[in-house]
Amino acid sequence: MRFSSVILATVAFATPATAADWSCSNADIAEIRCDSSGCEIERESFTPMSLGISDTSIEICAYSGCFRGRVSIRRSAGELRFYHAIVRTGGAAERAAIILDSSTGSALLRWGSFANVMRCTRD
Repeated sequence: MRFSSVILATVAFATPATAADWSCSNADIAEIRCDSSGCEIERESFTPMSLGISDTSIEICAYSGCFRGRVSIRRSAGELRFYHAIVRTGGAAERAAIILDSSTGSALLRWGSFANVMRCTRD
């Protein structure tokens, strides 16, 4: 009994603290769509996206739906953080890559045809 308590206490202290969660949006910026022929930027009439980031998952809300994915790669280099996830959109799976600069609260989301710059705040 005493041995298992020591193991549980050790595991609890060995687990790294989770990083803060982030909420991001491209409202008041632009919607950027890219394909093999180039990119289009819409600044006037678009529906903003939102992005939620945690250490283990991301959620992208676009138009009338929200789509989630489990983070498969998470790396940090100073204030820059990189996340990769496979996001389910109905039956299909789309890769999502996010670069977040925690010092400026800005992010780049590359998902499907989107390449959106976003402003972010810590939750």
